[in-house]
Amino acid sequence: MTTSTRQCARCGPNMHNVVLDTVIFVRSLINPSDLWGRLVFVHGARYRLVVSEPVVVEILEVLHRPELARKYRGVARANLQTVLDILADARVIEVGKPLPSGAIQRMKNFSSQRHWPVRITS
Repeated sequence: MTTSTRQCARCGPNMHNVVLDTVIFVRSLINPSDLWGRLVFVHGARYRLVVSEPVVVEILEVLHRPELARKYRGVARANLQTVLDILADARVIEVGKPLPSGAIQRMKNFSSQRHWPVRITS
């Protein structure tokens, strides 16, 4: 997959970019009326979902596991289709190279000595 250039059908230009874990999608299908279900199905128009190819593959693999369907018979096909539609509208990004060994600890050591302002842009 490459970076998506199409505008999300349900997103405006000033939307926040949000990354959701696979567990959020599974929980939203198990119980669409709980916190995670409302986040995905009710409040989805308030944010732009951002995914990578490995995350999409993981979500699809988990959602198609037979044991999930057996254990949670209430997982509705309509809600599954909605999740697939949401993923189709998501902004797809490419995963970068992993950081070199020890880089995280060096960043933690450096950042603990100074306070750096951070601004997230779209």
